[in-house]
Amino acid sequence: FLDRRTVVEYIKELESRGIKVITRAKLPLLLTSSLNKQQIVKMFLQGFSEAEISFSTGYSRNFVEMCIEEFLRIGLLYRQGIKPSSIADLTGSSPELVKEQVDIYNYVMGDDKLSQFAHKIFSFYEGPDFLGILKAKEQFLLP
Repeated sequence: FLDRRTVVEYIKELESRGIKVITRAKLPLLLTSSLNKQQIVKMFLQGFSEAEISFSTGYSRNFVEMCIEEFLRIGLLYRQGIKPSSIADLTGSSPELVKEQVDIYNYVMGDDKLSQFAHKIFSFYEGPDFLGILKAKEQFLLP
């Protein structure tokens, strides 16, 4: 018979002490294991489209796109030498999600073939061409 806000505060306090609390909101995250995300990233790096990955894995296209975006966003920052705790703060992602994506990144970089694909993709986002596209887009959008 507690107010919802009180329960939320109790959960935050427990989690700050390192105690994991499973709620209905977190259940879908627990059901999608990192191995499935790892497979999605692996297929992406091998050149499969989001539609092909979605069809092959049985996950929605939105979920596949979200997994790929998370991997790229967190992977780019991790490549720059930013600590996972700082990445969580910068991106607003949970520390668990960042750890999961860093683990996937390390798995990818441990595989010779996948790491070649990953380096090509990351170098595009880190390169001056991409920054030029962003700057041009920003100027176009400014009033």
